[in-house]
Amino acid sequence: MVLKAIAFLVGVSVFFVNISVEPIPFVVAAATLASELAAYRMERVRGIGQGLRRKIEMQDGFGWEISGRELSDLVARCSRSVKSGARKFESDEPYFASKESPGAKRGVENVMESAWWSKHLSETMLWICITVIGLAILGSIAALVVSILTITSQVNLVAISRIVTSVLLLGLSLGLLRLAIGYFAFSARAEEIEKRAESLLNEKKLNQTESIKLVHEYQLARASAPIIPEWIWKWRRKELNELWCEFRQRPEAQA
Repeated sequence: MVLKAIAFLVGVSVFFVNISVEPIPFVVAAATLASELAAYRMERVRGIGQGLRRKIEMQDGFGWEISGRELSDLVARCSRSVKSGARKFESDEPYFASKESPGAKRGVENVMESAWWSKHLSETMLWICITVIGLAILGSIAALVVSILTITSQVNLVAISRIVTSVLLLGLSLGLLRLAIGYFAFSARAEEIEKRAESLLNEKKLNQTESIKLVHEYQLARASAPIIPEWIWKWRRKELNELWCEFRQRPEAQA
């Protein structure tokens, strides 16, 4: 997304700065190509990360151990920066708040907690996308109105209209509208899974088949949803942790 934005800024710079136009198409083409390669790498890294996360959830929730072969393949495919960061990161804090032993109940409690986090983090990203889209539309309309009222040169008016059109097209090329729809859908789906998990926990006898099925449904919903940036998680981590421990953690799990 940053590379696409750079390509856009380089393209519109000819309207504001007196520079040579000849290299502009090559710079834009290079940035666009780099953005496509970055998107390809992102999908590959995301696939590896999602696969590991699914295995960790099944290990933590149901006691399904991750084999040495799987771990060795994962580490071999990771970049040096990832390996270095993993070695430096040490924490005794558990990933999930459940105090249950591995089994159906812990698996459902884990997915309920994870779905609750996903719901709120996705809502935050949804509002960020809506705000950016709204500001881009309002700014474009304001620029058009101001230019019509104050600029008399036909050449300048044409240039302003092209820039405004480019800004709107940039929003589409960055996929902001698609991201907003994706975050909205995932937030709604996560809330539905959270309620189903809570309903399963209220049953007298918890069926392990139903609990595994619910975990897989959540994992599939997450795999098709947009990525939630790490900075959003860091920004809301403390607040959501405190809210979960205060209001949502089951009393029997705290005993």
